[in-house]
Amino acid sequence: MVTETRHISQNTYPVSCEYDAASRLTKLTYPDDMQILYSYDDLNRTTEIKRYVDGVNDEILMDNIQYDTESLLTQFDYGNIRKNHRVVERMVDQKPESICIPVWRTN
Repeated sequence: MVTETRHISQNTYPVSCEYDAASRLTKLTYPDDMQILYSYDDLNRTTEIKRYVDGVNDEILMDNIQYDTESLLTQFDYGNIRKNHRVVERMVDQKPESICIPVWRTN
């Protein structure tokens, strides 16, 4: 576990960071004990981000994360009531050219 300092707005907070054997960030713990958890696939790509507010109940922050054959991000969904489907389009030099953001409600 490593403790880092995060600057949010004008405030400074200590944040505990945990990493797995592959040196990937797996958990952030904030001073109020909120935890952000990161999951990865076998290619070291993020597959899900969720948070534990009370240490028990989780909330999906981002999932349905998809990549192209070059492991570049192509889309993801936020885990709230309003789903945001984002598709990243690339130029030839692999830099994002535009992001298409259709928004729809799930209820």
